[in-house]
Amino acid sequence: MAIDRVLAGNEAVGVVLALVVLALARANRPFLRDVFADGEAAWRGLARLAALTLGITVVWVSALDKWRQLLDEPMRRLGQFPAERVVLDPTPAPVRTVSLALLVTLALLVAPLVARHVGGYGIQIAGAIAGTLLAMPLYTLRVRFDFGLALGFDADPGNPLDLAGYGLYLVVTWAFLAGTMLLLFTGLTFLVALPMTLLLDLTGRRAPRVTHEADPFFAALTDRVAARDSGPGPSSATERNGNVRPRPVRPPGDG
Repeated sequence: MAIDRVLAGNEAVGVVLALVVLALARANRPFLRDVFADGEAAWRGLARLAALTLGITVVWVSALDKWRQLLDEPMRRLGQFPAERVVLDPTPAPVRTVSLALLVTLALLVAPLVARHVGGYGIQIAGAIAGTLLAMPLYTLRVRFDFGLALGFDADPGNPLDLAGYGLYLVVTWAFLAGTMLLLFTGLTFLVALPMTLLLDLTGRRAPRVTHEADPFFAALTDRVAARDSGPGPSSATERNGNVRPRPVRPPGDG
């Protein structure tokens, strides 16, 4: 198999998508650390299950399905004419059903995490609209670049300029493809997060529960601050300002 066919193939798209997801995760390590270190075990388990489902989805579609066909599925089903709904070398129906089920499951798992850690209704509505609108022009460009990529590399393989041009074209095509998929999934996830947020608000599970495990620590810290400020010595806040009164130390979020 020619190297250009491999680079334009479905497995290469899966590798690129996995690298993009890993790069995004690395760039957002502090946020993800908070998500996976949630104070409640159920939410930590949900975050781990979502990450596992993401990995399974990427491997499944890369190995058994076709990313481009999966991305074109909504447009194909909405086609006005029968010729627009024809697929060359289609994926078997059972495999496609599993792929769609994995994507829906992933959106349902990520949506509650968005509601808890990202933002409320306004952010979700804006994210759903922005993700869909930004994906549309990228989708059109992706189709055009994919068509050129499907023609293969017909230049001189010994010419460095031809190789550099093909490499740049390949990178741009991958960027359009990965960007379209991520934006569409972001829009879908924010859309699913809206009813999830309402459900979590009604059940009181969206915000972390206030616990009192650290109350003894903050009480002891308050006593130490009060003892220091009322004790003798030039470092005493009372001597520096006679009207200064020690304030109690409260846990974060306790008013």
